[in-house]
Amino acid sequence: PTIKDTFLAQPGRFQFDAREITLTPAEGMEIKYNMKKGAGLVYSWTASATLSYEFHGEPDVKPAGKQGTDYFESYEKDDQVGKDQSHGVFTAPSTGIHGWFWENQTGVPITIKLVTAGYYDYILRNQDDVKTPLQPSDPK
Repeated sequence: PTIKDTFLAQPGRFQFDAREITLTPAEGMEIKYNMKKGAGLVYSWTASATLSYEFHGEPDVKPAGKQGTDYFESYEKDDQVGKDQSHGVFTAPSTGIHGWFWENQTGVPITIKLVTAGYYDYILRNQDDVKTPLQPSDPK
């Protein structure tokens, strides 16, 4: 038998990215991926200590009444206790940028190791409101 809704073709090949990020005390940073609605992202991040974080997205088309605002949708958040790791599979609910904000609320530097594979157009780092495009690291 043919099982429906188990296969979602993508227009291009998947991308792979692996990077280390070090956050100094009281520093925060976002890493986001520009994804089309329905695109998948397999991810894993680990940190050298517990930090607060939020996994969220900013759709290209904002809901009615939210145009012109700093609208975003939270998918997972822990800004109280924090975590030192998260792993999973994410399917973009909308076309836009999706990713993490991490904040180091400790008195020591924290190193994050982030590994992703999926269907995205580009990667964006946002630190101190400075947005920098990043190239995916692609092992040969």
